[in-house]
Amino acid sequence: MTPKRPPPTPPKPPPSPREKLKDAVNQVMQQVADKKAATRADVVQKRTAQKRRQRLRIVQLLVILIVFGISSYVGLQEWN
Repeated sequence: MTPKRPPPTPPKPPPSPREKLKDAVNQVMQQVADKKAATRADVVQKRTAQKRRQRLRIVQLLVILIVFGISSYVGLQEWN
């Protein structure tokens, strides 16, 4: 005995205008949510980069001050 095939499923009826509108609204809402998430990620990335640059400037300033202090001390010792 061969197994019987199930009857073919009828095609889906075309979506109603209300369903089309719902789908369109959901799609737009999803696009807006995606843009917001991308914008938030960009803002976080910019803030992180800004903090990193600020930290780097502080470290560079400290190194410059330390080198200047040491060279001034050595220069004053040689001058006297």
